[in-house]
Amino acid sequence: MKRKELKIPVSEYEQFCEGASLSGPNKDYVGVVGVTCAQVPKKCTPKLDEIVAYDYMEKILRIGQVNMIIVSSFCRARNGIWGLDIAEADTLKELFKVDSTTVYNGKPLHTAGRALFHRYPIAPGSPVFFATKDCYGEAGEHIYATLGIGIPPEEDKRNARLFMEDAGKLDIENSESSLEEKIEKMAQSIFEIGKNQDVEYEKIIILSDDLKISEGYIGGAMPAIAYVSLAGKALIPDMEKASLKEWINLQDKKYYVDPRFGDEEPIIYWKPKWYQENEVY
Repeated sequence: MKRKELKIPVSEYEQFCEGASLSGPNKDYVGVVGVTCAQVPKKCTPKLDEIVAYDYMEKILRIGQVNMIIVSSFCRARNGIWGLDIAEADTLKELFKVDSTTVYNGKPLHTAGRALFHRYPIAPGSPVFFATKDCYGEAGEHIYATLGIGIPPEEDKRNARLFMEDAGKLDIENSESSLEEKIEKMAQSIFEIGKNQDVEYEKIIILSDDLKISEGYIGGAMPAIAYVSLAGKALIPDMEKASLKEWINLQDKKYYVDPRFGDEEPIIYWKPKWYQENEVY
């Protein structure tokens, strides 16, 4: 997508991002992606423990204290994805090919989303559209979350980008190969949607996380895409051309930490095959 064609919506707040709306000035949005698995101690009823785990995953993704409105999974052609079209993150590394289509490691997009919400979180209590799934597991089980993005060719001005989310449990005895299978099936699912909608996806981006749950804990898995407008102070000159590192260097508070997160840096962990060295912003 040519950057000049992007529509970048601005929140009414200077310090907070805000959920996109169905109409009005914020009907456009930026898609911010993330994926995580996490666990919390079992202290309450089974359902309440799940809620606590869900909340903790939101904290890791820095999307806490919002009212999630669950929607389907498409991104308009002129609305960008943070870290890909706006504040471009590190070059995505190729993972494998499916026929002639390249599948890329999307971890830099996760890093970019955390960098945005680190400095400019979503306004607490906001209603926000999300494409997301969640899954829970007990001690000894191995859970996973994957998020796939189908990108049509640049010259395709009609069709949307596709978001696909999946979460579930891996084969405990063969967790690594089981995760690889889930990743491959995520790529295949994007092809299947493309066939249904008569859309050809030029490339596929996949993010993934997994976790074996400890004794006495309940675990949760969540891929999530937030549809937001950007905080006023998040905008910089030539926003459409700046890289993520350039965007960070131009912030008023380059190393600002949202006080709700303290000094702790939640980090997403990847299997060695999927690991890619990245500075955590």
